[in-house]
Amino acid sequence: MTAGSPSGAPGTATYVYGVVRASEAPTIDATGVGRGAPVRNLTDGDLTAIVSDVDEGFVEAGREDLERHMAILEHVALSATVVPLRFGTVMPDDGAVTAELLRGRAEELDELLTALDGRVELSLSGTYEERIFGEVVAEQPEVAALRERMRGRDEDATYYDRIRLGELVAQAMAAKRRQDSEQVLAQLRPLADDVRVGDVAHERSVLSASFLVHRDRLPEFDRAAEAVAAENRARIRFRYAGPLPPYDFVGGGEAGPWG
Repeated sequence: MTAGSPSGAPGTATYVYGVVRASEAPTIDATGVGRGAPVRNLTDGDLTAIVSDVDEGFVEAGREDLERHMAILEHVALSATVVPLRFGTVMPDDGAVTAELLRGRAEELDELLTALDGRVELSLSGTYEERIFGEVVAEQPEVAALRERMRGRDEDATYYDRIRLGELVAQAMAAKRRQDSEQVLAQLRPLADDVRVGDVAHERSVLSASFLVHRDRLPEFDRAAEAVAAENRARIRFRYAGPLPPYDFVGGGEAGPWG
């Protein structure tokens, strides 16, 4: 076992950010979460854990720690294939990291690193502009007719019309969302090795998707994402982020401490 600095001193624990192959372990000039101790590499055999010291009993709490955790992993992902661990992963000391993670889960980590080799995550989400509701009205004669019938009348007199209007708009938005999201995915999916589509956040959300992309295809994917944004600029506002650690492609759930 090798480590960037001694650990296990009284009152300290080891915070783990992620795991890479030892051959790809980066040099990181950064301070970690909590007490702000230096980030360092902890290597055993073919695997290296990216770690830092924290106070014993550390509990993640603030946005600053979360942002630091993610920034460190994003830095690692620039040059190495990384299995990210969940925010707040703390082990008693370096010995526990070595025994329980790097050795105890060596086979699982090797499989994950092999599956992810050379790949990063790209995130794309889209939100409709306000004008989308005008588009719905123009495309749905019943919606337009209801709106006209309700004009100038009090709420009690239009109660059932308002219920019907809400149903029609929700149905129209769902259909439009399916059509637009399928069109976006059809353009980007062929450039990715895997795709995860998440739930939409609100009625104006179009899609929320993560793409697992090999680094060699990043320029091509960037151009395709830019083309999608340009084609839909008047209707949809996109948010594109990456390259990121493959948070959405490492198992998650009860399978392990990843993600």
